[in-house]
Amino acid sequence: MHSSTMVKAGVFLLVKLAPIFYAGTASFSGNFMTVMPSLMVVLVGGITFALCSFMAISQSNAKRVLAYSTIANLGLIVACAGVGTPEAIWAATFLVLFHAIAKSLLFLCVGTAEHHIGSRDIEDMDLMFERMPRLARFMMLGIMCMFIAPFGMLIAKWATLVSFVETGNIALIILLAFGSAATFMFWGKWLGKLSGIAAEPENDEVTVHRSEWVSISLMAVLVIACCIAIPAISWAIVEPYVYSVYGTVAAGIASDNLWIASVAVVFIVIVLFAGLGKSKARKVDVYLSGVSIDNNERTFQNSLSQETKATSRNMYLDSIFGEKLIAPVGTIMCTIVIVASFAIAAVGLPGLM
Repeated sequence: MHSSTMVKAGVFLLVKLAPIFYAGTASFSGNFMTVMPSLMVVLVGGITFALCSFMAISQSNAKRVLAYSTIANLGLIVACAGVGTPEAIWAATFLVLFHAIAKSLLFLCVGTAEHHIGSRDIEDMDLMFERMPRLARFMMLGIMCMFIAPFGMLIAKWATLVSFVETGNIALIILLAFGSAATFMFWGKWLGKLSGIAAEPENDEVTVHRSEWVSISLMAVLVIACCIAIPAISWAIVEPYVYSVYGTVAAGIASDNLWIASVAVVFIVIVLFAGLGKSKARKVDVYLSGVSIDNNERTFQNSLSQETKATSRNMYLDSIFGEKLIAPVGTIMCTIVIVASFAIAAVGLPGLM
């Protein structure tokens, strides 16, 4: 409900209204008054995408990362609606689809992890690949679907970038570029934390109830199926809708590239889940850059013959990307854009017509 319906209702309506923005702007070549509604929607969406992506960097609470990522992606969908071109709506449709299924999977995984390790903090997810091997792989699948090629969200974002470039709106392209870079940073930190292996901890997965596995597995299957079937979804569902609205077929990404991505997803999924089950590989002590004292506690004797504990922690840069710093900036910027747009619409500014 949260990932696919509740947060999507408003942006869905904007996507349905996108042809109106497109008709008014004529690819940003119309007069100022007709361009203004589209420009307002584009800028509010682009600012939201970039700034919420920045704020997600400063979060170690997994559900807060998911929440800010959700807001950021909704901003990107709104920006696509504001652009209003057939290519932008193609991209927006896939953003809605892949965000819904990937976030559903991630919310379920984080909830299960919290129930069984007692925390939703990313820094407490050390050794998840060994402590909860199946859950960690499902969580990694959801994260990869959000930001790594050839999974669906990155394909949709690439199509978004192509549609934005065609508008010639430099500010929008910059917002997308910096927001996407921030996206790579906060997802990459989480993915790295999950994939670390440096001990043989107890398996916390044995207490996961079967009903949890059923719901998580269902969402994982949907993620994989949609990523593999993206060419068919485009051809059978999205393109006919775009044609019915605009009278032209416009896919954001060429069909050949979609099929290449589809095949690549199959290989990645096989590699990700092939390691499940008992392994006959010989296990050796963890190398900790010195003489090991206690592998389970990750302590070793350093070059000064002192005891040192090996730790790994991500950078969160709260002093730069903290909520208290960025949230007011976003509120002020979006308020200025909205107020200015309505003021211009009310006054009319005939000199700019």
